[in-house]
Amino acid sequence: LLIFKHQALFEGFSSKMFEDKQEGGKSAVVMWKTQSPWPSLRGFLYDWWLGTTGSLEGVRIGTGGYRRMDNSGIGSNLKIQLNLATMRVELVNRGRESHPYHSFASVNWYKFDGEQVLSQNGFKFGPVKPMSVARSEVIKIPTTESYQVLFAQVSLSSPKDNDMGETKNNIFRSWYWMSFNDTGDFNYDYKELGEWRDNGPYPHVSGHILSFTMDNKTEKLWWTAEVLIQVDPSSKAIAFAPQFSAFDTSGNILNPLLFEVPAVLLNEEDTTVVLHGKLNSYDSCLAKIMVDFWAGDQLEISVLDPESLCKTAGIIPNFA
Repeated sequence: LLIFKHQALFEGFSSKMFEDKQEGGKSAVVMWKTQSPWPSLRGFLYDWWLGTTGSLEGVRIGTGGYRRMDNSGIGSNLKIQLNLATMRVELVNRGRESHPYHSFASVNWYKFDGEQVLSQNGFKFGPVKPMSVARSEVIKIPTTESYQVLFAQVSLSSPKDNDMGETKNNIFRSWYWMSFNDTGDFNYDYKELGEWRDNGPYPHVSGHILSFTMDNKTEKLWWTAEVLIQVDPSSKAIAFAPQFSAFDTSGNILNPLLFEVPAVLLNEEDTTVVLHGKLNSYDSCLAKIMVDFWAGDQLEISVLDPESLCKTAGIIPNFA
């Protein structure tokens, strides 16, 4: 739950950073203890062994750290998010230029088994002034059983999508998970997450490495891998909170940095994850990638021929 905690912290600041003081505006945000002085379980961006934690994921998501420019011209200054206090979708423009396009946002709600219980499209934004926040009307909350945890996906479409508000080309996404009581209010009771972890249902996940490259311009030990993760469409569960680790041929952990990692993998989509790391020496290579999920079995993606993989990438002259 470190992801959700830190995502909420920085999205809350983004929502208020351009407001006047009289309206509750904030000019700064503080994250306490960004690094661990001792092996720790929570609160830090990375642990004693330099492995990244859910805190880093939450900060990246909350600040829009996965934003990228696409061919529509939308750049890295936009952030789509759901204000959990007002239940309004917000489009934050932190740039010094207006966002001139009309874009559409959608909110889709899912259960553990991947069933979509509610879909809302057509939240229209734009143009959005520089250094401002545009807000939608209050979204609908699905009618659920009390204490049921639901997952909400908020997506922003490309301007090239049609004027009906259909988000066919989602370029920005944010995930949220929340529990409601009988009156539709937050109850902050996530015991169902624990029951799911203990009893299932569990997703059936597979994966393989799409590409592996080395940085031959600066430091040759740095590598980048694209990994395809697939959740079996017949699975009766989503894949939640994936955590990646990588190991070399000597069994040493490589602690990769992650890019483009959603908090939820639906059982109807394929997801490409980009990992970036550094080999420990010229005598080793990437041997396997391990993926852990909140609920379900660990996924192991093995490299069948590590030596050929690294030689193809142009390094490891001393590999044995």
